[in-house]
Parts: sequence; C-alpha cells; structure tokens
Amino acid sequence: MAKKIKSIVLAITAALLYSSAAVAVENTGRFFPFSARPEKSLYKKGITADVDFFYSSGRNIAQEDRTPLGVGEYAGKYNLRDIVFAMSAKGISTQDVDQLIGNPNVNDPVLFNVHGKVRGGGGVLRYGLAVPGLSMMPVTFGVALPFMYVESDVRYSLDTALFMDRHFKLNPSLLFGGIDANTEEIIQAGFQERLDHARRIAHEAIGLNNNYWAGPGIGDLDVFVRSNLLLDHKFMMRGIDIAIQYGIILPTGVQRANNVVSSIPFMNDGHWSFYVQVAPTFELKQDLKCGFMVRGEHFIAKTKDRQLPIFKESFLYSPLIGSVRVQPGATLIFNSFLALENVYDGLHLQGRYTYKRHKADTWEDMRIDKTIPSYLSRKVTDGAPGGQIITDKEIAGIISAKEYLSKFRSHYITIQLTYDPLEAQQELLLKPKFFASIEAPVFDASRGIVQANQISIGAELHF
Repeated sequence: MAKKIKSIVLAITAALLYSSAAVAVENTGRFFPFSARPEKSLYKKGITADVDFFYSSGRNIAQEDRTPLGVGEYAGKYNLRDIVFAMSAKGISTQDVDQLIGNPNVNDPVLFNVHGKVRGGGGVLRYGLAVPGLSMMPVTFGVALPFMYVESDVRYSLDTALFMDRHFKLNPSLLFGGIDANTEEIIQAGFQERLDHARRIAHEAIGLNNNYWAGPGIGDLDVFVRSNLLLDHKFMMRGIDIAIQYGIILPTGVQRANNVVSSIPFMNDGHWSFYVQVAPTFELKQDLKCGFMVRGEHFIAKTKDRQLPIFKESFLYSPLIGSVRVQPGATLIFNSFLALENVYDGLHLQGRYTYKRHKADTWEDMRIDKTIPSYLSRKVTDGAPGGQIITDKEIAGIISAKEYLSKFRSHYITIQLTYDPLEAQQELLLKPKFFASIEAPVFDASRGIVQANQISIGAELHF
C-alpha cells in the first residue's frame, strides 16, 4: 500500500512539474515577499518534494522613514495636469476636463492620492533530485513552482490640503474675510467632487475603465542545479554545508496588462533571468545552526508594447502605447538566519532577516513612428504643460527621476516554526517535515516595495 501511495504522489508531482503551471519561489519583485527558506539549500539524499501555502496582503508603498505612498503611486505621484498634457499631445480632446478643472488651475498641479490594496494567496511546489554516487560535493537538480490568485484595487482622493492652500492664495479675499470650518469643508467637498469628475472623464478617454483587477495565474519557472560542499566536524563545528546554486528563470508568469492601473506582474513581467546563489549553513553544535545566503540575479532585456509616458506622467496613466525595450536592473538578495532546533521534541524555531535591492531599470523608445514624442525621445522644441520652456537638463532629470522610481529595496524579518516528526521519534510515511512562518517588512528602512505581510504553511516529503 505504501508503495502505491508513493507512486501516486510521484506521478502527481511529475505531472505538475512538467505542466505549464510553474513559477519561481524567490521573488525579485516589489509586490510579494517570498523570502528563501535556508533549509531548502541543504543537501538531501534521493528525491524531495514539498508544497507551501501562503497568503500575502499589503496596502502601502514604503518610503524609508517618510510617509508611505499609496499602492498606485509606485511609478510616481498622480498629477491630473500631467495626464491632461499627455492626452493633448496624443490628440485626445481635453475640453471637458479643462472646463471642470477651471482656468485658474489648468496649469497648476492637481494631485490625487492613489490608495489601494494587493492581496495574494496560493501555493508553491518544489522538486529536487540528488544525483547518487557523489559524496564530497553531491549535485541536485530541481525546479520550483508557485501558483496564486491575486486581487488588487486602487482608490483616488484629491490632495485637498495642497489644493486648498493654492485656492486661498488665488483668492486671498476668502482668508481676509474669514470663513468658518464648515464653509471650508463645503468648499473642499465641492472641489473634490468636481475634480474627481474631471479625473474620471480623463480616465475614460484614455481607456482606464477598471480600478479592480483579479485572477489566478502562474509566475516564472525556476530551473536550477545545486552543488553542496559537505564538511564534517571541521573548524570546531559539527558540520558545514556550502550550497552553490545556478538557476534560470523562465518567463512563464502573468505579466502586467496595459491600461489596467491595478494590474501587477506576478514575478519578472516577461523577462528571462539567471542567477548565482551561495548559501553556507553552519551547524555550530547540536541543535544550533546559523548561516546566510547571497544571490545575484541578472535580467535579459525585452521589447514589447507598453504604456510609455509622454512627459512627466506615471506610465500607469499614459495614453501612449508603443514598443519599448526594458532592461531591468540587477537584483541582490541577502539572507541570514539563526535556528534553534528541538526546543521541544521535533520542534525547531528559526529567525531570519532578508535584504533585497533592485537597481534602476532603463527604458528605450523603440517606436518607428515618433511623431508623438515620449519622455525618452522628447526635444526642447516639443513643448511642455502650460507652454513652459524646458531644457535638455530638465528632460534628462525626468528620465533620471523615472529610473529612480524603478529602484527598490526591502528589509524583511521572518519567524518560522518547523516540526520534524522523525526528531520526535515518529515514523511517518514519506518522512514529512511541516513548517509555518510569518514575514513582515521593516517599513522605516524599505523603499519602493509594497508593505506586505505574508503567512505561509507547508510540508516537505522525502522519497
């Protein structure tokens, strides 16, 4: 009976691995944590297969020690004036929007806060096959694949403090005449309603009709080979396991959809990548382990149709779609951990810290017809909002600012519990190990990432 169950599990695992439903475990993006579990780098004989289930939720974009941004502002602040200029450059009528904004404000910033939430849940499958016959530096081949269901939404609210400050400067008689709080609140509500109406008209003209996005999907397939250098009772330690892993990330995952502001890529947004990872684990003494992991990942440039900013507007709200070549910046990930094993029979406690840093992405305008200039092909003669005169230095500054927004870094703390029945003298089929963890970002030190908390549970099986 045990052999039949083992055969069935192996067949199901193989079917999942060689289907198209596969994604990477270590996530290099800004939306979900997915930090690596160090025990996955340890050498294990034979075949291992495991599954994790997770739920992640976040609602803000970290800005180090400053006030967080809304989820819809990771590519830049929302300024309706910039969107109106882009519409005009694209040949889209702005008459109704200009009329609602009003002549005194048509050339001034009209800022909105763009809040929202990102939620994701699913599972992660892993499979590893150790090559038999190698003792000193055994080699393991494997793949890793999560699947998930993601929901995200955005909501808009006028930055009334900034707008009202400018409104009173344009109308000083209101201040000198004196108005009570109730009257000021009525004025604010009126502007909020009118300008929100202008925003909705602009979005409809561009084709941004949905503030909610949801769906199941997959991410990017991680195919790797790992070699483990095993040292027994060296340097006054019980054991050392130095894992060196090489991997290729295949772009099988869900990519961001144009003209859907709340759409997010599950992983690398269609880019191939390859990485090198080194993960030494030191068993200092019985039931005490520590270690770290360093990973560098390089992405391959990709050309496809994307929303391309015409000037200062965020690409999320640009009416221009064209061929763009994107070269993502390299990503560095550092992970360190301390594990106390058998704090109770078979129960292990682990704490770890994960640092992730992504360098700037570079965009190149690959359109053949550049009659409508983008911020990348713009010249000083192409104009700017309000007829202002711009310089080459200002254009270079806009390009630099957008590259800066593509950079991010995160600091995460993870607490994990693992239960090994074998350590508790329980002989179970397939020798499972169970784990549960919770991950939380260090908000004040991170920048450009969704402040998402994640919980995970799972089990590892041995064949």
